Amino acid sequence: MKRLMCFGIATSLLLSLSSAAFAQDSISANQTDIGYVKVIENTENQDGHVITPFDVQLINPIHHIGKGALEKTFTMDPRNGQDANVFIKNNGSSTVYIKFGIDGKDPLELSLEPGKQKNIQVYTQKTNSYKLYIYNKDGSSMDLQVSARQF
Repeated sequence: MKRLMCFGIATSLLLSLSSAAFAQDSISANQTDIGYVKVIENTENQDGHVITPFDVQLINPIHHIGKGALEKTFTMDPRNGQDANVFIKNNGSSTVYIKFGIDGKDPLELSLEPGKQKNIQVYTQKTNSYKLYIYNKDGSSMDLQVSARQF
């Protein structure tokens, strides 16, 4: 009887904790065959963002300093996870402009003021190539931190 009681308690604990342990922030929205993009702007420091060992690093963390534009492309395969985060932080002194799109078509266009950061959340159900292009309009030196991961 004691074993049955212990088994019941252990099972109930495992079942009640499993959803919390394996839950992740997933993007819920109208999904299309080509994908979904959501932008989140944060003013808080995100130096402590966690990358788990099973995440696919789409863009390795970059610290880009210079006057030239930054261009990165990557491919998302839903077998590696259907969600991705593209993190951009502007440490420079002028506003930068971001173009992000699937296969370079109809890019999402954003601006990012000095000292601010954005997280572009991407959701896809099929394999797509994405292009990230960051530039400024005044020719000043840019100071950016950029990374992307798929999960």
